[in-house]
Amino acid sequence: MPKLGPSIWFGIVNFALILVCACTCVPSQARPSNQESAANAKFKIAGTVVNSVTGAPLGKARITLTDTANRANMLSVITGDDGHFEFYSLYRTKYSLQGAKRGFISAAYEQHEQFSTAIVTGPDFNTENLVLRLTPLAFVSGKVIDESGEPVRKARVWLYAENHQGGMKRIERRGAELTDDEGYYEFATLAPGNY
Repeated sequence: MPKLGPSIWFGIVNFALILVCACTCVPSQARPSNQESAANAKFKIAGTVVNSVTGAPLGKARITLTDTANRANMLSVITGDDGHFEFYSLYRTKYSLQGAKRGFISAAYEQHEQFSTAIVTGPDFNTENLVLRLTPLAFVSGKVIDESGEPVRKARVWLYAENHQGGMKRIERRGAELTDDEGYYEFATLAPGNY
């Protein structure tokens, strides 16, 4: 076996140390940081949809959850008889929550006119006891009679409503109906308001 000089031994030792470090040192980007773990954690959004007038839970309502950063990411569920809904395995981001049910006005979570409150998921947010309120549709009905108390057939009845959008009060026509053979009319599926 040939004898190795001191400079060759020094080179072999350095090479061995580099090899040991390369095998045992894991780059920091390979290990997830606490921030990355929190960002990838799965969260839940849950709650109950109720009648905004009576507070009663609403079964068979469609609840839709949409990622506000990417509107194509959308999930839907139908509530049970107790009005409860749940969405699992959600990423940390902002969501919009909307409810719809026949006989009620579709609405978003904490909606005020055209604005609503976004739901933010994360370890510091309680998103499992939400209450989504839907307002029942209204109707206006009545009977048209003449001066002798007889029903008026085919009478045209116009419906007007107050509108307060933009801070100004306006009266707007919302529709017209003809009375039936007994003088009755009905305007259905109306939003609550002054008519």
